[in-house]
Amino acid sequence: MILERTLFNFRICFAAAAALSLGACSQLAESNPPAYAPTHQERFPIKLANAPETLEVFPMQYASLDNDQKLTVADFGKDFRRSSKSVMSVAVPADVNGRVDAQTAAHAKQILKTLQDNGVARSAVRGQTYLPNDPTGLNPIKLTYVKAKAAVTEQCGLWPDDTGFASIEPGIENLPYYNHGCATQQAIAKQMADPMDVVRQHRPSPVDAARATAVISTYRGGPTTSSADANTSSTNGGGSNASGNSTSSRR
Repeated sequence: MILERTLFNFRICFAAAAALSLGACSQLAESNPPAYAPTHQERFPIKLANAPETLEVFPMQYASLDNDQKLTVADFGKDFRRSSKSVMSVAVPADVNGRVDAQTAAHAKQILKTLQDNGVARSAVRGQTYLPNDPTGLNPIKLTYVKAKAAVTEQCGLWPDDTGFASIEPGIENLPYYNHGCATQQAIAKQMADPMDVVRQHRPSPVDAARATAVISTYRGGPTTSSADANTSSTNGGGSNASGNSTSSRR
């Protein structure tokens, strides 16, 4: 009798322990959100952002711009007309009293003329001075305006967790390390010529009807278009040359 009660109590304890273990497993099986977004596109998305576009023009010739500088300023002015979201600031280096030397003033005048020759209105340019860090150095005239750019606004180089065995939660979730992919996203953003590619797709280019007609006409005319046939003809040609060479050698 005592043995039966002991076995009965043991069964009750075993059933209770099994229930508790199953409950614990069900708790562990619940899906918790990961520590951070699992893909680098989500962690470091490429977005449209307002960013400054700057050109520095160094005075290399006396009171004038060289040809390369004129072309660079002209291209900067054209891009300003096409994509600016602000006026253009032309900052000229000055001394502690705010005075600009004659040579720098002449360079600034040449820059303004080049901009106006390329369609930049005088009212769209704001002149100002700045105090350079090294007044004795060769300090540039800085042209700046704001435009929309493709950019990664999140900061790169963040390491919230250690890598390897020290990173417990990302390791359990099988996540890549947090900073993974940030540099790639930054590089892609900087290579985008049209920042609107971030939010829209390009329209498909029109069909080249003339090229399509030429290809179809060639196909209907009967010339070989298969790469396999081309390889065969090339091999046959090579065999003919080899035969000719062997014949000439026997002679």
